Amino acid sequence: MSQYKVKVRWSNGKKEFENVDLNLSERPTLFKAQLYTLTGVPIERQRLMCSGSMIKDDVWPEKLNITEATTFMLMGSADKLPEAPVEKPKFVEDLSETELAAAMDLPAGLTNLGNTCYMSATIQCLKVVPEFCVALKKFDANLSILSSLTNQPDNESVTAALRDLYKSMDETSAVVEPVILLRMMHLAIPRFAQRGEGNVFQQQDANECWTELTRILQQYLKPLNESSKYSNFIDEYFSGVLEGELKCDESPEEPVTKSNENFLQLSCFISQDVRYLQAGLISRMKETITKFSPSLNRDASYTKVSRISRLPAYLTIQMVRFHYKGNVQTNAKLLRDVKFSMILDVYDLCTNELQEKLAPMRLKYKNADDLSATSKSKIIEADQPAGSSTSKEDNTPPAGSTTAEGKQSGVDGAPKSQSVGDQSSGEEKQTSASVTTYSRFLANDPEEMKKYTFEDDPGSNNSGFYELRAVLTHKGRSSASGHYVAWIKKEDQWYKCDDDYVEPIDSEEILKLSGGGDWHCAYVLLYGPRYLDEGHGDTKSNKV
Repeated sequence: MSQYKVKVRWSNGKKEFENVDLNLSERPTLFKAQLYTLTGVPIERQRLMCSGSMIKDDVWPEKLNITEATTFMLMGSADKLPEAPVEKPKFVEDLSETELAAAMDLPAGLTNLGNTCYMSATIQCLKVVPEFCVALKKFDANLSILSSLTNQPDNESVTAALRDLYKSMDETSAVVEPVILLRMMHLAIPRFAQRGEGNVFQQQDANECWTELTRILQQYLKPLNESSKYSNFIDEYFSGVLEGELKCDESPEEPVTKSNENFLQLSCFISQDVRYLQAGLISRMKETITKFSPSLNRDASYTKVSRISRLPAYLTIQMVRFHYKGNVQTNAKLLRDVKFSMILDVYDLCTNELQEKLAPMRLKYKNADDLSATSKSKIIEADQPAGSSTSKEDNTPPAGSTTAEGKQSGVDGAPKSQSVGDQSSGEEKQTSASVTTYSRFLANDPEEMKKYTFEDDPGSNNSGFYELRAVLTHKGRSSASGHYVAWIKKEDQWYKCDDDYVEPIDSEEILKLSGGGDWHCAYVLLYGPRYLDEGHGDTKSNKV
């Protein structure tokens, strides 16, 4: 038997807790996480003893004799510790890994608690959204003691645990253990607590974790804007609307059926014909289905055409890489290479009405990009020696431009749009005088949030342009195995967040996550608004 109901006597608080759940098959850290919710004593300050043995974080003592109602002694203060004295200056070579991470301002890593990389990657990706962090900080409920004692699902405690975890991550560049959040997630979503061989937690699908977590947050995070027509933050900033028209192919006189459908993710279905993200998105906007026709009184073929009538500020795209194989009863992975870009333009996916609304802001981007191109051209001309001419290679038209013969250049099969901001294979090197990283502005001036959203619809996107903010990848052959990693952008620097190990990387590495082999493959893409900073003309300091 490995599960018991025990007593915990807290000496500092002079309290005793009965019927506390203890599972000896779990790490002691998880038991201490429960004690944190009961007493407020942080795990790192807990001194836990039983039968004269000190309980460490990783393993239970070998000779620990546990029965029902066994008493544990907990020592530790819930009060804030006095601040440490000012330390003497240290040289770089004298710094520990934790101190070095803090000096480099690295994002905090997350400890893998046993196949929990799916959760860690999701948490890291969502944290790049500054408005999301603001909404979480405003959530004022506390962790529920009742849920820890009774093992009852408590979605409110999941939200509180995520808020507290983000707070810990903001206060350090060291590694943080997400034990409280994991415990609350297991209570709220029991299938995530399933165990496999060796009594270790089973690997879970990261996109399922993403969708379940956002579903929970929908219930508790209030909208940031008082004028918002949405009841919660997730719908306000992550939700879009698809407007559909369903027409019977075999009965033209049958009335067209119109519908509106909210979405939190767009899906890019991968097939032999899909080589680019844009193509995968467009392919799902028109589909043929078979359903009962009331005019024909039989099943008939219908064509459904969908267009986006509301763009969210943050667009989540799932690369549908897994399909169920019944013969092996697993979600097998499609390794096909599907290119995605740093800048995404979804203008062509929108309704005519929304396209008209996007036009004014898109014109500002065009004018800003034209100004940037002119400034860059003048700099190049000034650097050219007198009488010199450009090389043959320099005269080659860029991808997406029109040649003298009237043929559009570019990679064969890549989507070509007439709208401003088309992406090309070298777009990461593109320089713009007026487009800057938006997160640095949001941190200092909330009014900057309003520049990329419609005034009458806070949390929307008013241009159709997006900038890649995070990529969640999978390495392996099935969703229930392998490894998940988060790749996030903090200001102008990309970071690879591989559980507890975080390192800065070049942006070129991100575009290599498109698939095609056993390397990390993009599974979920998170795009944020492409920020427009009007009035800046310094091409050296402002880059996409």
